[in-house]
Amino acid sequence: MLMFAHEKDITFPDGKSYAFMIWKMSIWLTLVLGMIVIGIGAFAFWTNRLFSEEIRQPAEICLSNKFPGKSVSIDELKADSRTVFSDTEFGTGEKYEFYSAFQEEEFEKAKFDDEKSFPEIAKADEIYRFSWLRTFHNPYMFRAYRIGDDKLLVAKGTDGKGGYGIGNLILSKTRILSDREWCEFIRRLDEADFWSKEKIDVNTLAHDGSFWMIEGVRERRFYIAGEQSPRGGDFRDACMYLMRISGLNIDENSREFY
Repeated sequence: MLMFAHEKDITFPDGKSYAFMIWKMSIWLTLVLGMIVIGIGAFAFWTNRLFSEEIRQPAEICLSNKFPGKSVSIDELKADSRTVFSDTEFGTGEKYEFYSAFQEEEFEKAKFDDEKSFPEIAKADEIYRFSWLRTFHNPYMFRAYRIGDDKLLVAKGTDGKGGYGIGNLILSKTRILSDREWCEFIRRLDEADFWSKEKIDVNTLAHDGSFWMIEGVRERRFYIAGEQSPRGGDFRDACMYLMRISGLNIDENSREFY
């Protein structure tokens, strides 16, 4: 009668049993799988670390190299330093309460000294506030600021028309900026030479259009610059960058974009 040996009784030429070989192979497989898991984990860890270090740059690297330019100390800030026009008397008879309409604060020494009442101003290392005021359409304001390593962007809109009244706040959206986004904005401001940009020449003003203005504060120094209805250029690019990363989905191809 033909007889089959049980697998545990099978022996190989070197005298080792089948069960022993299975046990040995399972040990090797466990070791191999363990090495694969460790390898994948190490790869993921270092890839994430390298990628994060590439994106996250120290805040110091993102500081403007065009500062202080023509900026003025907050402690010595006067009315003529706040205007965006070359003629400091121009428009002084027309007072637009757009700060209160946007529920924003005017940059003043007392507010920079009061962290309890005005934390977003007093604690900020840098602030840039872009106002987009169009004669026939809703005004918008974008405020990018940095407190330590934290960078944020606040976008606001009202229901008014820039040439006839700012209206009331109907939109407010805040988002955290990445280091890369912050650095890119600072780079664009430098391209526009913001801190030394000339004021708007009142002799070239049109009756209608829009005003694009940026107020900047860093190390308790203030500057404001702007353009009327810009159709191109570095200053316009810096402003549009804030619009694009704000999340408001503003249509740049619309006839209302001017």
